[in-house]
Amino acid sequence: TQFDKNFDWKPYVVSESAAAGMTLDTKSYAGGAGAVYQFLAKPAVAGDTMTALSSDPSVATVELTNAKDSRGALFTVRMRSAGTAKILVTSAGGGIQTMTVTVNEASKAA
Repeated sequence: TQFDKNFDWKPYVVSESAAAGMTLDTKSYAGGAGAVYQFLAKPAVAGDTMTALSSDPSVATVELTNAKDSRGALFTVRMRSAGTAKILVTSAGGGIQTMTVTVNEASKAA
């Protein structure tokens, strides 16, 4: 086997960026179908654009409600049908966090 003699074989060091410090105020939530829940995502870098996606929109959907909330970005989760979904929140600077949402059947009126 022939190797490129011009290649730099020194170890490559990766450092975490400040964006990796993004936090969510909630790691998991359980509620009935039809419920609405709000959570905050605080970017490590002020002013970073935040986005969120649901792993299963038939179970729960998520939308950015207020990007300029003084506490962070405010998101709204709507519980659709029984099941479990992961909410993935990302920041433009590379931060990633997840939240688990468990939706139970809506309670029936007596």
